[in-house]
Amino acid sequence: MQNPGALDRLAAIAQRALAEGTAPSQVFAQLAHGESDPRQVALAVCIAIGIAAPEAERRLKELEGADPESWNLDRGRRSRQANASSEGEILELMGLFDLHVELDADQRRIADLLDAALNEINGIGSGHAFSYNRTISTGRLHDAFVMLSRPEQIGREMNTTSYWERLVAAADLLGSDGDAKYVDAMLHCRDRLTRSH
Repeated sequence: MQNPGALDRLAAIAQRALAEGTAPSQVFAQLAHGESDPRQVALAVCIAIGIAAPEAERRLKELEGADPESWNLDRGRRSRQANASSEGEILELMGLFDLHVELDADQRRIADLLDAALNEINGIGSGHAFSYNRTISTGRLHDAFVMLSRPEQIGREMNTTSYWERLVAAADLLGSDGDAKYVDAMLHCRDRLTRSH
């Protein structure tokens, strides 16, 4: 049973830590180490990030279906602190702390081009598909582009002109964010398009 006062207190502490630049997984680990209800800590971190409580509850229930023991931080031979740290990393990797965004029309057009390119890759692994979907749902379109720019790293070599055309069109709409990885990916895609003709 949740204690609303404790949840508010934890969310306020989490919000301060996040504002100081602490990663959500680390905020969870710090708070869960000293609290008796790690699930409530996870909920508080979600709320502090800006995820609505009903959505956070839905995500937590999905995770609990996968591993009901995940909230037992006193399991095994590792310390509670080590288990809290590991659990925080797992929760973050699984997307619990992702703040989903609504894409505007321009961003949706870019995402559609990236999705169309992704659909040309047959047999992408589930882990890569999950990571790609996280980048799109959180609005990190530059990261999604970088991921697709090297299809051989996510499952398949792509030699189709249409694949590279879609990525170059997405790059034209994205513009440069100054990130070296993105600039390298953009140049790579333009080069691959030129060579595919």
